[in-house]
Amino acid sequence: MVQILLRREAHIVRQDTVCWCRQMPSLHALKGRLDALEAWLAEHVPMTYAMLNPGVEESDLDAFEAESGLTLPEEFKLLYRWHDGQAESADTMEPGVFSLWFRPLEQVQEQWSYSRDILNGDPEVNAEVARLDEQISHPAGHIREVFIDAGRVPFCSTDDWNAVGIDLNPGPLGTYAQVITFGQDEHDKYVLAESLAEFIDEYVRRLEQGRVRVYQPDGDRFPDEPFTLELQAASGHYGDQFPDDQLAQLELQLAAGQYWGVKPNNPSTMHPEAASEDGVETVGGGLAGMFPGFGASPIP
Repeated sequence: MVQILLRREAHIVRQDTVCWCRQMPSLHALKGRLDALEAWLAEHVPMTYAMLNPGVEESDLDAFEAESGLTLPEEFKLLYRWHDGQAESADTMEPGVFSLWFRPLEQVQEQWSYSRDILNGDPEVNAEVARLDEQISHPAGHIREVFIDAGRVPFCSTDDWNAVGIDLNPGPLGTYAQVITFGQDEHDKYVLAESLAEFIDEYVRRLEQGRVRVYQPDGDRFPDEPFTLELQAASGHYGDQFPDDQLAQLELQLAAGQYWGVKPNNPSTMHPEAASEDGVETVGGGLAGMFPGFGASPIP
């Protein structure tokens, strides 16, 4: 039984007697998985490996906690002691460490501060956004169904900060420090793992099993498009490879915006916003579709 201080929309509240009823991998085991990830990157994507920054100082983590009022989980601290994200340049085409860009702590802190400032400047922002775009938790009740929450701390993201991160203020059925998707375009928010250690363990397991490809999604049309590490679904397919019979079975999920991937345009079923000129549509699920089989991801 422990006491945890959480921040709820920029107000500190106390959660007492939070019972940890799951088996947490030890920090030693997590360090071993991070070392395995580093070895895999060095062998398979050496340019990405070369972009890893040295780990942060303890004072950097202390400063983040002091500004935010959050108590960062030890798993998150270990991740940033391992490496402080990855370096970037305007013309880089190398894939991100976690399929998305592994963000340096300074950028994480800046983005967290930006979200806090939005909340402080407009306390009604979540209500205003909810009137336009419903925020949905997958599974239900695990993630607070609000646009911005100061308990969400990203560690990897797209260029526009649609992110995967830890959730220090989960919904009533959620788990403290669960890994979730969130961001300006992530109206459907998914739990990917119950902890950061679980997320990294599963991610590295996929790499070690060879269930990944280094892929340039729009390379034919955009030769300068960055590469990504794309994980393979349990079916053995990647996002653009599902055969027609499987796609037919996913039409209901497509209509509900719960499937991620690309498929030939079908005007009778596709969402209007998914249309494109070249006969291909990108459909639902958002970032969670990049992590098939993780937690509540819409792709098995």
